[in-house]
Amino acid sequence: MINYDIFKITKRRALNSENLVLFRLTPIKNNDFQSGDLMSISLQGYKGPRLYYIGKLGKEILLSIQWYPNEICSSYLCSLNVGDNIQGIIKKNHKFHFPKEVTSVWYIADGTGIVPYLGFAIENHKTDLKLIWEGNTESSFEYYREVLEETPSLGKNINYELAFSECNKSTNVQNILLKHQIKVAKTLKNGGVFMLCGSEKMQYSVLDTLEEITYKHLLKPLRQFQDNGKIITNCY
Repeated sequence: MINYDIFKITKRRALNSENLVLFRLTPIKNNDFQSGDLMSISLQGYKGPRLYYIGKLGKEILLSIQWYPNEICSSYLCSLNVGDNIQGIIKKNHKFHFPKEVTSVWYIADGTGIVPYLGFAIENHKTDLKLIWEGNTESSFEYYREVLEETPSLGKNINYELAFSECNKSTNVQNILLKHQIKVAKTLKNGGVFMLCGSEKMQYSVLDTLEEITYKHLLKPLRQFQDNGKIITNCY
């Protein structure tokens, strides 16, 4: 028998136009977790456990759910309100924790893949942080922006650029990387880390773009940086 942990919903924000719900959860019992870990949720009648990215905000968990009308798990979760409980299991994801002893981290994400990074940023590491994020429309970033701006000190070590696919289909995370390709190459050369989180489609496109940059400016294949732990991915 699986022993699920219980998490109480302490805050809920819904963005109906984007079918997006942002939760803050408090573990009922002490639970060891980090930004970058995953929450596994299983429902009766669902084909298997559903994994969601989480961010750590102090003692709370940040969880973002994209609602799909025909999907049992997201429909159930998005029907919950403040005070309700969510049953789940925290899955350790050691390969996607914030890297140690690096001077620069570029975080690339689309959709709910931004959630672990918000936790990284709130922890206010003494590291230069850059976020490149892609969503449907500008309004889809507003709740995430609120989380970033809740800690004033974040402005000292983070900057971000956004791409909105429904507003401009030619603007995406790959194009932003190409715009900064000299800086991207310099960051990799100096030991910086690039983290990717979100959809597999985004991951493959970004890796192709980074490969183009490393060959052009560093005369090296991307695989060399992947093997050295400078490219970290967590996409589904």
